[in-house]
Amino acid sequence: MLSFCDIPEAAKEAERAVKDLGMVAVTLPATLMNDRMPHDLHRDRLWATLQDLDVPVTFHDTSGGYSKMNPAYSFRKHPNNLVLTHAFSVSFTLVMAIGSMTTGGPTISSFESRVSRRKPPLATMVTLSFG
Repeated sequence: MLSFCDIPEAAKEAERAVKDLGMVAVTLPATLMNDRMPHDLHRDRLWATLQDLDVPVTFHDTSGGYSKMNPAYSFRKHPNNLVLTHAFSVSFTLVMAIGSMTTGGPTISSFESRVSRRKPPLATMVTLSFG
């Protein structure tokens, strides 16, 4: 899974994974990183790289990373932290990722031109597992 914390490094790692290691898809976190959603213009370089690599993008989430904007933040001190985080936060952040990729807004124009309006469209998938 690539990290959204350092976009230039994530773009380099995507190229290495696909070109050198033969990976056929790239997985990104659905959770907020540095309080930014997947469509944020700050991530445009990564989306451009993924488009050029022509590989599917999958989204997966974890129960960690308690940004105040992450739903898991409200469960951080709860005795059943893991249960609540997995039941609510993980699925909610995946829905947030889908929403950020499929709806318009003032910061989405570059994302739309790079990803969602690409011909053929960049393949994306959301994965969810409980275990």
